[in-house]
Amino acid sequence: MLSFSLGNIIFQFMIMIILFLIFLAIIVIAVLFIKKQMQHAPKQRNKEILDKLDEISKKLDQRK
Repeated sequence: MLSFSLGNIIFQFMIMIILFLIFLAIIVIAVLFIKKQMQHAPKQRNKEILDKLDEISKKLDQRK
């Protein structure tokens, strides 16, 4: 027969809560990281496009 003491149940419950909070923190950090990457991606892409257009315009100016 298994006997569960109140202290053992409370200890297991606390461990479950701690693991749940760690898991929740990892998810929040991952979501924030993904949001930050999505915000910077268009800016980086726009900068690359502007740089290419600048190079093309310089080449056209040199031909004139």
